[in-house]
Amino acid sequence: MKLDAIYDSALAYNEKVPFGFVIVRHVNSQVTDSFWKECYTCIRKCYTDPILIIDDNSSKEFLNDHTQLENCTVIFDTTYKGCGELLGYYYFHTLKPFESAVILHDSVFIKKRVDFSLQAENMRFLWTFDRRWDGSLEGYYDELCADMPVYKQCVETYHARAFRGCFGIMSIIKWEFLDMLVKDGLFLALPQIKGRRDARSALERIIGFMAFRLDPTIRAQYGEIHSYMRWGTTFSEYLLQGVDRDIVKVWTGR
Repeated sequence: MKLDAIYDSALAYNEKVPFGFVIVRHVNSQVTDSFWKECYTCIRKCYTDPILIIDDNSSKEFLNDHTQLENCTVIFDTTYKGCGELLGYYYFHTLKPFESAVILHDSVFIKKRVDFSLQAENMRFLWTFDRRWDGSLEGYYDELCADMPVYKQCVETYHARAFRGCFGIMSIIKWEFLDMLVKDGLFLALPQIKGRRDARSALERIIGFMAFRLDPTIRAQYGEIHSYMRWGTTFSEYLLQGVDRDIVKVWTGR
């Protein structure tokens, strides 16, 4: 695979496909280069469904691709560098390679085959978190949401606390429901996020109250992240000790 290539999704997805995975990747060290490979390999052990990898400004110094990829398309983003997790939604919406998607960080590893089918649901978060974790991020809401056509309604949903946060902005989501969020202005936040950790954290809440405004029945497949596994689990701990979970999330200082 040529690292400077942008692969046309039509090469991989020339038929209507019901389901696939989107991995958002950012490599800035030898260790983080192992993340996306482990993420991809774990999926392939359990699923044959298509995978779309979105590369968010990885360092070519550390991005060493010797992994044989199957039914997988890699896109190197050149427009919204540093926007992180939201890029998965952006390219899933723009390309529409499948009808519904599991959108993951490269630091999340699926260890067992999981039923990700949505059936009557529009969206399901992978994890949520307690609303008390809003704290100092509230100041970002006006900055990121002010131009959205449903800004007033979103703020009302937020102040009513009629929502749950979407940890890491990771979810299973139908394209049609994402299209509704896009029409409500979700991607207007893209230019404001670039490389800003706090702004991306605020987006975990924003996508929560935007989604709950449309569908208050949304749930999280694995409940609260703080209860699911130990916060701060490292990749080394995952490799050496193992974690007995359907899905494992590891933390890094990127």
